Amino acid sequence: MLFAGGVTSVAILILLVVHLSPSPLDTPIIVETIAQVEAVSGPVHIVSTTRRDRPSDHLLKAGDAVVRGSIIRTTSAASATVRLAHGGALWLDRGTLLRLDTANLMTLESGTVSTGPASTGPGSARAESSRAGSSSSGSTNPASTGGGVPGTDDEAPQEQAIDLRTPFGTIRELGPQVDVRVLASGVRVRVRDGVVRFQYRSGVYHLIEPGIELVVDPDGRVTRRPLSTGAALWELDRTRDASD
Repeated sequence: MLFAGGVTSVAILILLVVHLSPSPLDTPIIVETIAQVEAVSGPVHIVSTTRRDRPSDHLLKAGDAVVRGSIIRTTSAASATVRLAHGGALWLDRGTLLRLDTANLMTLESGTVSTGPASTGPGSARAESSRAGSSSSGSTNPASTGGGVPGTDDEAPQEQAIDLRTPFGTIRELGPQVDVRVLASGVRVRVRDGVVRFQYRSGVYHLIEPGIELVVDPDGRVTRRPLSTGAALWELDRTRDASD
């Protein structure tokens, strides 16, 4: 009888523990902020999850934090500049879907992403002050160049390499001035500064040097051509995109 009573007590205790323990779906996900929105033009959506069963979909505004695993979607009339926690920035063009998997890995499902110093996207405050600062004589404004003041809280973080996945392959160690666009006919990578590697989904690598535009179609065929000089990546003639 004592044994039976002991078994019953243990069973009741187990039931209580199971009942009172939080459901896995209610368990908070570890939230890691990996970027901050610097500028938004038009309606830009973000889907982020801080609880396993409660994804949040809302419109972005300047100053918003971007957590690990978030998905940013720009509409056909919107764009956004996102400043990364470890330095540098991403500019998302119209009609872009980007998932920020980690601080060093992102997935571009569609649209266009450009990299640059924080921040160089069109319409950003730093881009405007950079243009204004370039006309003044003799001085350099750290804020206008995306840098910081050494030895202070404004010191710029050390930029880290980023891998960008696309449906057709992965751009390894995304450079400081690179433009990546996912097209129906493949992927296009433009490099203004830095040297990047494009790894096709078959595993074949292609080295892309500064001043080169690389287009890879779904079958892995590669087309290389020189970039126009003098214009920012996002200012390049869009009529060329139509021919892609």
